[in-house]
Amino acid sequence: MGRTADNESIKLYATFWNNSGVALYVAGAFLPVITAYGRAGDIALAMRGMYETGRPSVLILNTIALLIGCLVAMWIGLRFRARAQRIIQQLED
Repeated sequence: MGRTADNESIKLYATFWNNSGVALYVAGAFLPVITAYGRAGDIALAMRGMYETGRPSVLILNTIALLIGCLVAMWIGLRFRARAQRIIQQLED
């Protein structure tokens, strides 16, 4: 292939990684907000129960697991974006 075709192939490959990274990052950032909005009352009751009994409830443990999953998704999204940046540097003039 010619240089122009090779550059277009590199751009498409970098675009894939960039879009995947952005999607993971946005999902990781907004999923806890959407979930907390829908379950704010339940979470408050679970926090009160944890305060009274001294033991975390299943809902609190699930919320912590969700937050950890979202942080991992955000981290992987940033790694994908960094990969896209490295790929785009391979473009030739």
